[in-house]
Order: sequence, then structure tokens, then C-alpha cells
Amino acid sequence: LIINWNPRFTDFSFIFVASYIEIPFMILPIFNALDDIDTNLINASHDLGGNGFQTFTKVVFPLSLNGVRSGVQSVFIPSLSLFMLTRLIGGNRVITLGTAIEQHFLTTQNWGMGSTIGVILIMAMLVIMWMTKERRKWKKFANLYLALVFVILYIPIAYLIFYSFNQGGDMNGFTGFTLEHYSEMFADSRLMLILIQTFFLAFLSSILATVIGTFGAIFIYQTRRKHQQSILSMNNILMVAPDVMIGASFLILFTLLTEVGLN
Repeated sequence: LIINWNPRFTDFSFIFVASYIEIPFMILPIFNALDDIDTNLINASHDLGGNGFQTFTKVVFPLSLNGVRSGVQSVFIPSLSLFMLTRLIGGNRVITLGTAIEQHFLTTQNWGMGSTIGVILIMAMLVIMWMTKERRKWKKFANLYLALVFVILYIPIAYLIFYSFNQGGDMNGFTGFTLEHYSEMFADSRLMLILIQTFFLAFLSSILATVIGTFGAIFIYQTRRKHQQSILSMNNILMVAPDVMIGASFLILFTLLTEVGLN
């Protein structure tokens, strides 16, 4: 029986491959959080009559939330701009904010609008980081040092934000302050659809990666110590593998499945 369905160039294939890329980034911080939990707390829960589910929900899960937060930051924010996957796996049929920025900078040459879309991504990044940040106090010297580092690192981003208010659409200099690019963006139904689709795809892939990554981290945590390092090394290989390589690999796989009729 041959089912006529092509897994290439669909939202499903994009979410599937994006989740595949994100899972290793979820496993590592959650595993580290689980590994840092004092086993005496787990033993105390069992001694007090708690079953496995109660121990997990009342002890293990609350103490591993920092790992989950770190994982969400690691996967959700990059998933907003996986424009390479939209080319290889989505076949440019799946348009995200990342590809929209690329089009405005390289194709339409509307750098002001491209900068404006970039600002939306930055705002989304800041919201996610604020929602998932770990609440703790920093020393004054550490705060000053971090502020200096981030000022240096964020100068290009600050210029992008500044340029989104430029009345001109190219790099001929700042010709005046305007909110025209923002009003045009929110009035553009196509860009709004891209915005919604981007967050929808990022949300689904992140949820899938979080669920699978959590169970994967628990599985690794429960294996013997001598096997954990080998499994983590395999996980790290996927973390450092270029997205374009993974995307090309899945494109070949989906093409093969389509040709042999096993999809």
C-alpha cells in the first residue's frame, strides 16, 4: 500500500526537524539539573512514604526547573529564526521571521523594515529570557562587569534597533525619525501571518523538544554512571552538528521515503 503523502516542504517536516535539532539542547541542562539534586532528598521522600510519582512532582521536578528554563531559552529563541531549515526542509514554503528579515535585507533592499522585524525578534527573545530567568542576587562588581560585556556585545543590536526608526530604507545614513516601518509591518497581513506562523511553529517544536528532552534526560540520569558519559558524548555531537548538515540529511531521508513509497 502506497500512501501519496510527501513529507518534504511541509509544516510537519519543519517542526519534526526543528524538534530533532532542539532535543539535545534540552537534554543537557535538564540532566545537569537532575545530577545536581541531592539524592538524600529523594531518599527522604521515599522514607516518608512518597511513591515515585509524588517524589517526582514534589521533589525532582521543582528542583530541576532551572534546567527546564535553561533548555527553553536554548531552543525557543533560536527556533524563531531557523531560516536555513525553511530552505532545505520547508522548501521556502514555510516562511518565518528569519527568512522575512533575509528577504528585506537582500532581496527588496528595505533595510528599515528588515531592522523592524529584527526588533520584534529581539523583543520576543527578551520576553522569553525574562519569563525563564533564574531569580538570584548578583554582587555589584559582577553586575558592573556583565553590564560592560553586554554593552560591547549589544552595540550591533542597538544599531539595528536604532536603524528601525530610520526614515530611509537603505544605508545612506539616518534621514529622520519615523515609526512608518512599524505601522507598515503591523498593517501588512502577510507579515502578520508570518509572525503568527513563526511563533506557532517555534512553540510546537519547543514543546515537543521539551517533552522528549525531559524524558531523555531522566533516562540518562537513571542509567549507570559508566554509561552516562558515553550517552552525553553522543548527545553533544548532535549539539555541535551544523543545522545545515542535519537539514540536508533529513531532506535526503524524506526524498528517499517519498521515492520508495514508505512515507
